[in-house]
Amino acid sequence: MNEDKQVKYQILAFMGKSGSGKDFTANYLRKKAPYKFHKVVSCTTRPPRDNEVDGKDYHFIDTSSFAEHVLDGSMLEATCYNNNWYYGTCANYLNPNKINVAVLNPEGVRRLAENKNVELKVYYVDAFNDKKRLIKILTREIIPDCHEVCRRFLADEEMFDDIDDIDFTVLWNSYDEEYTDNLQLLFVKGSFEDF
Repeated sequence: MNEDKQVKYQILAFMGKSGSGKDFTANYLRKKAPYKFHKVVSCTTRPPRDNEVDGKDYHFIDTSSFAEHVLDGSMLEATCYNNNWYYGTCANYLNPNKINVAVLNPEGVRRLAENKNVELKVYYVDAFNDKKRLIKILTREIIPDCHEVCRRFLADEEMFDDIDDIDFTVLWNSYDEEYTDNLQLLFVKGSFEDF
């Protein structure tokens, strides 16, 4: 895909530390208003976790396929995580007629913000409670890799330490019904300003 083409994708991006509720938020909007929101399924070169499904959670692709998408311009943003795995947003999986809801890390947001074919609004999902966030991460898998969970938990502190250059609005996730009520009011019932 060439950036000079006139297709403009509207992307509503959610970023936040592991276990903050960013995936929950994206899924909630798509389920509550499928006529309005399209869930972006990112591409990654990392292997799936126990409960992840190809095409639903991520498009799990090999490194050479990922590189092809980058080279042909269809990968609107691409980042490397932990010097190991690549993640990206491929235009092939976006809907030009809906608001595309994406979960991204700060670097992915920065890259999308540079793309001329993207109109971007960013929300940072923040958790009130690190203990609840850590418990949420640990209960995702039947037998979690505790070393990996701790590594990701600590890496997020560094990743989100310097995000002052990103224009975003904070959503406070209280992990209760109040949070979903706020999502309903803000995004689904029309008070959310469309692009």
